[in-house]
Amino acid sequence: MKETEKIEKDILNEGHYTHTTGKSNVEEKNKNWNANEEREAEKQRERQFQQVNKLKYDKLEMTREMIVDIENSLVEGTLGSLIRDHLEQKMMTINAFQHNVPGIIKFRRKVTAEWSDELGAFVPIPETIQEEVYIFYYLEIETFVQFIENDSLHTHISSLQKIFHNKKLVLLIKGFDGYCRKKKIQQNRTFTNAVRTGIDPSVENDGQSKKKQTIIKGPDQEKIEEELIWLQLIAKVMIVHTKDTEETAEIIGILNRHSTIKSLYDAYNGCRTQEEAENLLTDVEIPNNGLGHRNRYVNKALSKRIYEIFMGNNADTIIS
Repeated sequence: MKETEKIEKDILNEGHYTHTTGKSNVEEKNKNWNANEEREAEKQRERQFQQVNKLKYDKLEMTREMIVDIENSLVEGTLGSLIRDHLEQKMMTINAFQHNVPGIIKFRRKVTAEWSDELGAFVPIPETIQEEVYIFYYLEIETFVQFIENDSLHTHISSLQKIFHNKKLVLLIKGFDGYCRKKKIQQNRTFTNAVRTGIDPSVENDGQSKKKQTIIKGPDQEKIEEELIWLQLIAKVMIVHTKDTEETAEIIGILNRHSTIKSLYDAYNGCRTQEEAENLLTDVEIPNNGLGHRNRYVNKALSKRIYEIFMGNNADTIIS
């Protein structure tokens, strides 16, 4: 009987040992698996950290982060088509949107990292869409002049700044230089005709087209420049003049290299000399307009003019 009890006890002890040993092996395997997982996760975090802090030499790597929101009336016109040609080649996302103010262009960015003051480096975060602080408002000179004639420019700009209260307004004005040039021609012609009439009253004035008569009735260059100074000094609006629709698209397309206005400012401020800043955009590629023409490049003259537009401190200087 005692022998039987001893055998049963040995069997139970052996079973308990086997069960305990098996449990320990499973726990050890789980522990090793968790340790491996943690090491892999740490390596992945390190790779992500290095990736977001890597210098971006590829322009496409920067520009593909951008989302450009263009108001519908611009998208449907020639300017929208040219902007699309410039930006889509750089893999930017183009988005049309409806707004009761025509001519608005906004910028957003896909953000995958944020700056840590504690680490002095960028830290990876889940991708979010971040709105840029600058907003473009496109006006043709005829519309701009109309606001001045109606004495409604200040009210209109103030209204825009209330609508986009958290944005910095950049006013794109197309055709100012051409307007002033035609205005000067008309003034000279009027003066010449007045002199001729004074000398010989029988001499008739030169015939003038309806378009030229409209230009004569518009404000003169001095009045327009007064309003431009108000915009810059009082309303704190940045002004960019362009001569035509294609150049307007090119100016916006300059963001291909410097994907935000802030980054362009930072690049200018990082230049050691004014000459370096003036030549910063020289040789930046201007993509073709889809009509079979070869790509062009920003020359020194245009690079200097863009520098003066963005960094000039003389409010009386008109860049056109």
